Amino acid sequence: MHIVVIQTAFLGDLFLSIPLLRNLKIHYPGCKITLIARQGLGSVFQLAGLVDQIFDIQKSNSSSYRSAIEVLRGQSTDLLICPHKSIRSGLMAWKIKASGDKVGFSQWWNFLVFSKATAYPSHLPDALRQMSLLALVNEDFRLKFESLAYREDMKNSLEKGESVDFRAVEIPEWAQMRLETFVSKKPREKNIIVAPGSVWKTKRWTESGFTEVIRRFLSENYNVILMGSQVEHALCESIRKKVPQALNLSGQTCLEDSLKLLAKSQLLISNDSGAMHLASSVDTPVVSVFGPTTLDIGYRPWNPKSIVIQKDLSCRPCGKHGHKECPLGTHECMKSIEPEQVVEAAQQLL
Repeated sequence: MHIVVIQTAFLGDLFLSIPLLRNLKIHYPGCKITLIARQGLGSVFQLAGLVDQIFDIQKSNSSSYRSAIEVLRGQSTDLLICPHKSIRSGLMAWKIKASGDKVGFSQWWNFLVFSKATAYPSHLPDALRQMSLLALVNEDFRLKFESLAYREDMKNSLEKGESVDFRAVEIPEWAQMRLETFVSKKPREKNIIVAPGSVWKTKRWTESGFTEVIRRFLSENYNVILMGSQVEHALCESIRKKVPQALNLSGQTCLEDSLKLLAKSQLLISNDSGAMHLASSVDTPVVSVFGPTTLDIGYRPWNPKSIVIQKDLSCRPCGKHGHKECPLGTHECMKSIEPEQVVEAAQQLL
């Protein structure tokens, strides 16, 4: 059986596809899974044995879409699942031939694309939302999925308190996003990873906040490592100059090496960004600072060892992803979060 999964969203969304991919392997033994993802993001899933074939898509290069479609048209596809809701992904799903079902989230424009579709379950965390598509076509999985999805503690948190602790929320083994290939079997080193960046500027906590937290843990003899993409190197370096004992590895590690680094560390401190999902995939505890986004949007760390720090403000959320600039010009959602709140949460997890 050949299954195609189209997930060309951001890094975090892709990593939240891990439970879906794992359950495809469980419920269709021996199947071949093809993953269509953003360039450079899919290889770790192949290394982890979750997918068998990868097509890298460059969002600004339409030829990368066309070449993937052309190859897949020459292959027999039995099932297509598209968790990504963009028009471009829907058009790609429409062009790929499949002998069986094509499954996605129902929208006004895609009624001709998918043979089976469901309303987007916005009340569920994204890992469960993506798995809801598999529940449409596999009865055994549907029964298991619904037993979890109907639990009150699985619904998106409406909690707006300053500290939301997810350690009491039990995620069953089959629904977790652990990448066993990268989870370290050795004792973790005394490392704390700090990821201060985000694609969206308003989702970044203050440099002074991160600096103070780093200074605190350096004083307790932790190794503090700044991590991020190449475009976040300047941000990380600006922080490192204030705390020279910290190590800046931003832009110097590939995705695979970043996972290995997180897997041998004791904690990640980050914003609401892809980094928290990477850490969740290797069982590393997470303290995440939420600003313009809120937990009810559905992108909490899918990790039973996580705490979210936030501020209860009427202007939150100001968007699904945040903005380049605060719409009110205050950025109070981040500036009002004190370093001591983050330190206290980190100490609870360490």
